[in-house]
Amino acid sequence: MGHIYIFRQSKADADTTKATPNTLLVDRFVLDGMTNKLVPKLEVRFKRSRKKYEPIESMKKKADGGLANIDSLDFRDAVGEEFHEPTTELSLITNLHEGWFSIVLVPTDEHDKFPWHIFAYNSATQKVELTTIRASDEGLFDIKDYTILESKPEAKNALIPRSIPGIIQRTLDMSGVQVANGFSATKYNLQREQQTKDGMQFLKGATRVMLAVPTKQGNVAALSFAVAKDGTLAMIDEDPNETKVLRSNSRDVLLPLNTLDEIKAVGDSTPTPQGNISEVKRGEEDRVQITTDASNLKTGDMVKISKTKSYDGHYVAQKIDKDTIEITASYVGSDIGSWEKVEEEETGLIFDGAITGFKVADKKLQVTAFNHGLDDGDEVQIVETRDYNDKFGIEKIDDNNFFFGQWSSLAVRGSS
Repeated sequence: MGHIYIFRQSKADADTTKATPNTLLVDRFVLDGMTNKLVPKLEVRFKRSRKKYEPIESMKKKADGGLANIDSLDFRDAVGEEFHEPTTELSLITNLHEGWFSIVLVPTDEHDKFPWHIFAYNSATQKVELTTIRASDEGLFDIKDYTILESKPEAKNALIPRSIPGIIQRTLDMSGVQVANGFSATKYNLQREQQTKDGMQFLKGATRVMLAVPTKQGNVAALSFAVAKDGTLAMIDEDPNETKVLRSNSRDVLLPLNTLDEIKAVGDSTPTPQGNISEVKRGEEDRVQITTDASNLKTGDMVKISKTKSYDGHYVAQKIDKDTIEITASYVGSDIGSWEKVEEEETGLIFDGAITGFKVADKKLQVTAFNHGLDDGDEVQIVETRDYNDKFGIEKIDDNNFFFGQWSSLAVRGSS
């Protein structure tokens, strides 16, 4: 909009020839880039008549078609005085009381189109009234009805025109609520989390308008309005199915200094998600892929990997297929390792090949090394393996797999 707007209430004893008592007045200011001060907005008028649309009456056409007594447009009058934009009075908003009003400007799905929402307390009715007026192209108020085009589910690939009144006035009937000390309205956006390459980020969602009204009962009544695509606000449910009262009953209690020292942990009623690892292999982009029950995990969770080990050593190979061999390892148990979610506060002919996975099958360790070139009875040496005992951020694949970290450069060397 490019301006600073100052809204104020006209005086109760205002001169009726200049302003109506207890109405809403608006002035606009701009920031002077040279002095860094707010100055009233200038407007263009005729220099001699000092009017915006009418030149001086003495300006006449001459016989030769020219003009005599020319009155031109300028920001200043004939003596150099600046033309300031006059104060705008919203006379449709009446009976204001002690400055109890709040104004919100909200966006629409149309470019550079905004409606004003003016919440004002009417001292005559003792109720909060909402007045909605579309902002004009100049940034003030456009009270003419207007038409928008919107899509409908029943009319595919077609836009249906809909007329919206230029002025929408509503009375907020809050039964049993007496306003005290004014109120405040503000625009806010819902937020949602989304995984990005830089981690979890908050993304801006739907626009809402909240009105907070202090009451004489000592509470605050909060109303949240959904904002439609055309900028209008949702209606209040006349018969709500549920009412939630938010009230703080907290009290300060002084305890003995050693009270917390005597508290002992018995057990966690909601144990941290954990599981056993049945397979570790090289995944996409050289990342480590874990096979386990990952139904309780989501991308971005931190997990602690434990009980994994290195399998460096010499073994007798048992060929499974051209990509898999089986070795008898001194391995206890039926799982390669375990994981727990970390809660926030917690010489001869040598064949070399890259290991891309290993898992436990029938209490034997199966190693995946594509085109290993080994046969039953060949001796193999596993080198450069490592354990994965640490804390990692994971990326969930499905309910049985998740990624974490980078795959180590593992290798299998066999000799025949």
